[in-house]
Amino acid sequence: MPCAAALLAGLAACGFGRIPPPDNATFETRIADGGLKFFIYRWGPLEEEHQAEPTRHHLPGDGVALPAPRFVPHHRESFEAAVEDKLAETGYCREGYYVLSRHFIPGESRLRGECKELATEQDRRRFGNQPGD
Repeated sequence: MPCAAALLAGLAACGFGRIPPPDNATFETRIADGGLKFFIYRWGPLEEEHQAEPTRHHLPGDGVALPAPRFVPHHRESFEAAVEDKLAETGYCREGYYVLSRHFIPGESRLRGECKELATEQDRRRFGNQPGD
């Protein structure tokens, strides 16, 4: 069994089953006057190819069959990896981040975070606040 567990862990680490970020993924930044850096990373609805077929499940006692909620295989793991990739790509949170909130529903996800470091002048120039912030 240890070999099987190691194999599965290795496949997961290599991105086995990883869903690429959809075209409608967004990364919004906000830097407060005091230098705190915040971000929101979102995936909108995923394409049908990444959503599983619904199954039926039965509620105990009443015998009524209801469609089970749609779910996205590997969605959470893929989304969390995409957050890390986006932060590494942009260099926005160089010292890591705190999760302020996260939201997962079938095919959609959102993570709000706060960087552990304060903004530099270069950060302020490069990552101006989004319109409406």
